[in-house]
Amino acid sequence: MRRRDRKALDRAIDQARQTGPAETAVALRTAGEAYLADGEPDVAFTYFSQAMGLCDQLGDVGGRLRLLTAFALVHRANLRFTAAAETYRQALELSTALGLDAVTENLEQKLAAMSAAEKAGVDIPDGLIQAAASAGPGRMWVYEIDENLAGDDPDHIPSRAIRRGWEVDDGELTGLIVPNVDYRG
Repeated sequence: MRRRDRKALDRAIDQARQTGPAETAVALRTAGEAYLADGEPDVAFTYFSQAMGLCDQLGDVGGRLRLLTAFALVHRANLRFTAAAETYRQALELSTALGLDAVTENLEQKLAAMSAAEKAGVDIPDGLIQAAASAGPGRMWVYEIDENLAGDDPDHIPSRAIRRGWEVDDGELTGLIVPNVDYRG
């Protein structure tokens, strides 16, 4: 992350602190998301931890749910799939208690995918998790596509754009992956 961007995040957090703890929690979470997107999960974890402390102080259950999901992404970025699964499990319990059906369904998919990721030893892109969930009954394969090589026609994906195939059984990833020898990423 560029030095100027870091300073802008720090200024936003300082301004939020002048406003109140709820705003500060949002600013800290936003900073954590920026660092995570920039490939710095350990720095993101620090910001998420500070935001979680504020959410717990405020009794902000929605903020806690968002941060649990953010912590799971940090664990995924560090290839700690067991820790990611446990964090998704906590978020799932909370979303179920809150009656957030769409969030609960999404978290169930991610939780199942972490088991497959642990077996495979690589993280699973969220789009692939959704594709597996909608794949239907039986055994089949879903494919991880490099969007930079895919081209403009979604009905024709060149073989060099397919990173690997993932086995799916009844809508869940099994953890079996087959790399594509033609992939040119």
